[in-house]
Amino acid sequence: MDVVVKNFICKGGKYDYIDSIGYFYGIGYFYFAEFIDITSKPKEKGHELLWVDIQDCCKYIHLEHQKWAVHQAINILNNKKY
Repeated sequence: MDVVVKNFICKGGKYDYIDSIGYFYGIGYFYFAEFIDITSKPKEKGHELLWVDIQDCCKYIHLEHQKWAVHQAINILNNKKY
């Protein structure tokens, strides 16, 4: 997939626990991006690109700091600071 990375949205993190490594702090950097083109087929069976409305996407996101980043993006878009 071809995308162009645009403006920075925010940085968010979350402490979590995984049996294989124990506690860790995952950090995410979130950016706006522009979709250009699909350049290849999915590498794994059962994987597909699914576009959803930004207002609905948090239904499909499991990590709280990712949901928080979506809300930050919505606030930026609503304030037209992008």
